[in-house]
Amino acid sequence: MFLIGLEMDVPYTLRSLRLSSTVACGGVLVCCIIAVPVSLLVYPYFLANEDPGSKSNFALTLMLLSANTSSPLVIRMADDLKLSTSDIGRLAITASLVNDIFCLFWAAFRITLWRMGIMGFWKDFVGGLFCLALIVVAIFLNKVLVSWLNRRNLHRQYLKNMEVVYVLVVLITMAMLLEWMDYVGDAACFFLGLFFPREGKAARSLIHKLAYPVYNIIFPLYFGYMGFQADLTQLKFLADFIMVLVLLSLNIVGKMTGTLVACCFLKIPFREGFVLVLLLSLKGYLDLLLLNSKFTQKRWSAAFSNALMVTMVINSLLVIPTLAFLVRRERRSTTFKHVGLEWQKPDNELRILACVHGPRHVSTMAGIIAASTGPHKAITPYVMHLVELTGRNRAYVLYHTRDERDSGYDEHYGGNDAVEICHSIDALAAETGIIVNLATAVSPYDTMHEDVCLGAVNVRASIILLPFHKQQRIDGKMEIDKEGIRTTNQNVLLHAPCSVGILIDRGLYTASGPIMEVAKRKHVATLFFGGPDDREALAYSCRIATHPEVDLTVFRFRLAEWKDEKVQTQRMKFSSSSKTEREILMSIPIQETENDADQSLLSSFCKRYVTTGEVEYVQKYVGNGQETVAALSAMADMFALFIVGKGKRGLCPLTAGLSDWEEFPELGVVGDLLASSDFSVTGSVLVIQQHRQPKKDEDSIIS
Repeated sequence: MFLIGLEMDVPYTLRSLRLSSTVACGGVLVCCIIAVPVSLLVYPYFLANEDPGSKSNFALTLMLLSANTSSPLVIRMADDLKLSTSDIGRLAITASLVNDIFCLFWAAFRITLWRMGIMGFWKDFVGGLFCLALIVVAIFLNKVLVSWLNRRNLHRQYLKNMEVVYVLVVLITMAMLLEWMDYVGDAACFFLGLFFPREGKAARSLIHKLAYPVYNIIFPLYFGYMGFQADLTQLKFLADFIMVLVLLSLNIVGKMTGTLVACCFLKIPFREGFVLVLLLSLKGYLDLLLLNSKFTQKRWSAAFSNALMVTMVINSLLVIPTLAFLVRRERRSTTFKHVGLEWQKPDNELRILACVHGPRHVSTMAGIIAASTGPHKAITPYVMHLVELTGRNRAYVLYHTRDERDSGYDEHYGGNDAVEICHSIDALAAETGIIVNLATAVSPYDTMHEDVCLGAVNVRASIILLPFHKQQRIDGKMEIDKEGIRTTNQNVLLHAPCSVGILIDRGLYTASGPIMEVAKRKHVATLFFGGPDDREALAYSCRIATHPEVDLTVFRFRLAEWKDEKVQTQRMKFSSSSKTEREILMSIPIQETENDADQSLLSSFCKRYVTTGEVEYVQKYVGNGQETVAALSAMADMFALFIVGKGKRGLCPLTAGLSDWEEFPELGVVGDLLASSDFSVTGSVLVIQQHRQPKKDEDSIIS
């Protein structure tokens, strides 16, 4: 439970709280309603005593057991079936956590009422306050301890093994004290992980050290223990089988009805709703907790406990294979299918996979990530450290299997670069509150693109950001870093499952200063010539348009024939309070040609961002490629970052003739011009290529 709280995606949970709560409450409510008549039906069979409140207590217990969902098992199944990064999988995980928290509090409340009847109100009240104080002290102590450990290991990537033990000692001590006092320790461990500081090396080290043993050793043993407790030999009579069938139907029918009704209310497709039903029907540790507690053992007969254990086992045997069969049969529709940023809403979650080859790439990538947060901070960034695998006899070793006693490991697989990258990412998290997920790919340059593309599929990235293979020298000139980087970029552009951006870094953000340099505003320009790549670049610009420290200007280049004068610059600033300027917006000429898509996107962009004064919109009229170069030269030193689409070669009259001097085709005509050392541009450049995707895939389970 501590690890689940630590790995919980808190920002996504808060953003999707309405959806997940509706789904969770739908299943819980229907299960509770059905459990009342079912409890009256099966109570005489499982009667243990004739207490006055026995029937009501039995009904409440049955409601709780039928309504709960095992969040650890849901997380594990979603991960095994490659659903953990999909929308439906994340919704199921969040809904199961909401269900778990509700049921844990319900169980704790029921046990507390029972303890009050035995120990008396004031004794149990004092004990409850002591337990609450113990949890608060443990959370505070963890924060202080983690802060000290992060400062102590400033120049390391992970904590030492003994330092990890320090944190676990706090956790285990708290859990043992709570269990010793006959209170539930699971919820306390979950909240300890939930409030654990995410930034820094401590959280990274705990996930690194605990994930494998918990999910591959402790977790299977725990559920194996649950299975051994189910005694099938006790089912000797027909009535026993009928009772198990009734309890099993209560679990499945209640969850199915409630979840599907909630999905219908939220307009979730039936196939996705059915996957949610199966995931949320998984039972687990809460049933064990209740059935093995003194509260339950003193009230109900052994036949009731055994029937519930058998029901859980049969439920798992039915649900898990059905879920796996359904997802794998629909593998084509459940595979990752990218939808370009052009067709996404600006407030949708942005999933970025930023690749770096060394520490010098991190500061600007981190700045781009921070600037792309948008107004709702709906962003999930990943940074992948690409490490070249060298040596004929060097084996392909998984990066996370390093032992800290292996002194030569860091030298070959990241070394000091990995430590500096982690330090920069931790600084980003500390300054902006953005939690960045780190990954490492170790492979030769010839196959490095496969790791990048596979990583994008696994995290369902919206865009891949790659560093350019040239770096800026002190004198401002660009020199080749490693030719293998260019090979990787070219291969990723060919095989990427999503949109791709190549970043030419000219010191947009300094490695020594703050990540976003909040004291200094950044002026960003988006160059729009038309076409799908430029539309994708404009859609990406929507993500940074609302950042408080970014001034965005969109330049639309058009042929001079659209205006009487051959070369003229028209600036238009719109204000929501000016009627005259609103009329100027409506006067933008609409091309009734193939550029309707361009005009449609620009019109919606202007209505949303330009009319509010957040973005400045400029139209530049040029007659040929030379005039385009002149216009770009005029703004060369005005902006810190240029965003432009890759475009197609030889199809745009605005850039006609520029391809004759093209040096790097992977950047496109305009991107190649801005990246050239001979050009006077001093700002960084982000060149974006849109991923083409058929429209028929919008209906898949994991859209």
